[in-house]
Amino acid sequence: MDLVRNIAIAALLFLIFIVLTSGRSFGGTDEAHANASAAAAPDDHTLKRIESEDARKAAEIERVRAARARKAELERRCRIKPVMTDNEVASCRVAYRDLGEASK
Repeated sequence: MDLVRNIAIAALLFLIFIVLTSGRSFGGTDEAHANASAAAAPDDHTLKRIESEDARKAAEIERVRAARARKAELERRCRIKPVMTDNEVASCRVAYRDLGEASK
């Protein structure tokens, strides 16, 4: 009988705890919540900063694409082989030199 009563009291306390804590999580609109949502709205300065970051990222992506295109052109112009003629070696030197200067 004592055990059943203790379990019932524990269950009742657990239910009270759930009811009290759910009121906070499902609470209505209070001033703090309204102020927090108003502060979360982006202003003009934030929007301009985000746009400039997007432009910077787009420029970086374009720079990477151009670097990949230069590297592909280098691989096309200079195919390293075990035996190469003097003209092929000279063309590879020029290609690698051009690639190095372009990356500076």
